[in-house]
Amino acid sequence: MLDYNAQVTRFWSNHMAVEYLRSFTLSQLLPKGHSLILNRMPYRFGTYVLTELAAEAKSGITAQEVMSELEMLTILELLQHYPNYCPYETLLAAISGKTSDEAHAIVNRAIETRTMNGAFRQLRNILLKSRGILRTFKLDVANVHRLGYQLVVLKGYTTSHGDERFPRATGE
Repeated sequence: MLDYNAQVTRFWSNHMAVEYLRSFTLSQLLPKGHSLILNRMPYRFGTYVLTELAAEAKSGITAQEVMSELEMLTILELLQHYPNYCPYETLLAAISGKTSDEAHAIVNRAIETRTMNGAFRQLRNILLKSRGILRTFKLDVANVHRLGYQLVVLKGYTTSHGDERFPRATGE
């Protein structure tokens, strides 16, 4: 039997870990009964984990990926905004540490001066890496013209009544 201090330590360790876990069902993107769990507590070397869980006990973990902090922040914003798009300024603020007002000013200036490629270079590089992570879960990121980015089902897959994702016929 554990002594009192060990029990308290275990309780708070378990409690603190749960606070770092975020669950997302993404009903239009994932099979019925599946959810994504994002662990916002870093592991070794500052890596974070995204896990797809199935509701059935026998299935358990169906996919899992590790990512950097910037990728985690980007994916977290996309997940929190689903089913809507995530505005450019929200993503920029998340990865740059700027306030939402500062990020909004950067976005507006980039749109007005037509310098979006330069202003969004860092964001696009992180999104490229994040897309690789999301492919494991049959998800992708789509650009919503002049507004932001949105989570979508990976091209070549479709959600059939929220039950399963099947590869589309390629005509080969």
